[in-house]
Amino acid sequence: WLEGGQNRIVISDRYYLSSLVYQSSDDFPYASVLALNEKEKKPDIIFFIEVSDQICYERMKIRNQPEELFEKNLSDSRRKYHEAISFLRTHNHDNIVEIDGSGSINEVANAILQKIQAFEPIKLKSTSPQ
Repeated sequence: WLEGGQNRIVISDRYYLSSLVYQSSDDFPYASVLALNEKEKKPDIIFFIEVSDQICYERMKIRNQPEELFEKNLSDSRRKYHEAISFLRTHNHDNIVEIDGSGSINEVANAILQKIQAFEPIKLKSTSPQ
């Protein structure tokens, strides 16, 4: 699918940003987790949807699903995400766009779509002789 043309978009709700947050530790730092993912395709854009703890807990109440392990301390998870985002920007030069997720689904989706529409992928210069 990815090799079929320039106009294709693939969206994944989890990728190596989440891996850094949930699989790293003092004994297994971000760089080690990233090394495990080194053969994965680098995304053009990573979106981080920022939402307050209060809004997260309100939304979790209405979804009618049990709380997951990483949802027990949202402030700590958010801190880890921000640390991982900083690491990826610095060490992997990832294009990470933070989106305000406090609005409605349509508002958040529109904010993401605006960023996608404004995105200009870096064109690789041909190294072949002219």
